[in-house]
Amino acid sequence: MIIMSQWDRFNPNVFYESGVDEEGVVLVKKGRDKYLLAHSLVINTVRKKTKLEVLPYTKERFEKTVRGEAVKTDFSYESNWFISFMKKKARSVEDISGRYALKRVKKKKKELSLMREAAKISEEALLNAYGKSEEEFKWNLVKEMAKRGAYEAFPSIVANKENSRSPHHSPTKEELGDSNILIDRGARYKNYCSDITDVLYVKGRAAKLYEELQDVFYEIVDRLPSLEKAGDVHSLYEKLYKKKKLPPMPHLIGHGVGIEVHEEPRLYKGVDIPIEGSVIALEPSYYGRSYGLRFERTVYVGKKKAKIL
Repeated sequence: MIIMSQWDRFNPNVFYESGVDEEGVVLVKKGRDKYLLAHSLVINTVRKKTKLEVLPYTKERFEKTVRGEAVKTDFSYESNWFISFMKKKARSVEDISGRYALKRVKKKKKELSLMREAAKISEEALLNAYGKSEEEFKWNLVKEMAKRGAYEAFPSIVANKENSRSPHHSPTKEELGDSNILIDRGARYKNYCSDITDVLYVKGRAAKLYEELQDVFYEIVDRLPSLEKAGDVHSLYEKLYKKKKLPPMPHLIGHGVGIEVHEEPRLYKGVDIPIEGSVIALEPSYYGRSYGLRFERTVYVGKKKAKIL
């Protein structure tokens, strides 16, 4: 039996199985049976969002559901009290953290459609946003996403000059200059994410380096269908960087994207997760003494061809 809760925070596995993003629900899977238990405050809303059977949650019903059962759950998304409660009532409780996330690697057509829209919104937000400072630019990005029915998939990064050397810079009130402004943003549209980075007004030696990063990106994209596993992408990145005499990056060449902006497959050495059918963010980067550069797009890995969303 699999039990997963979305009691007081969003659980991507519950959403994946049910289409429900409301808090106050518990997903139950036993054999071919799959249903939700929902708190009385949200049960009517939950029933509108799913095709699954939705039963009222009561402590007695939940105790009866798990009593004497061998329960599996993802500890990384569960609260301590929920795990402790199940351990007291169930015969056993097994942690399947990470393993369940592998089910979400290969994307369905509907998921791809939503992620394509999320990427489109991210692009349009950049085209319509501006600001005199990092903070102002960042909040204008958020507003532009909201106009298009989306939220931030993660805190947007607007990094000016030396600040762009920090991969996860938090925008400040620093006034923007006229060169090398790094913009890393992603839209969350109907709970599916995109992850895109551009550098604006690239000048001088940085322009040549930025072209090199784009060359690496497009060569990897062209060769993705011939690569089998996540670790193969990492190996290709290492070869291309060595060929172009670029310094190794302090972070991965990329990662899976979906309901979460960072999910499997992680593109790292030795990772044997198949990439066909997945959506990944590829982000070749360069970090020098006075600035950082990153070119990133969200890419679907098809059987015969990879497509930028």
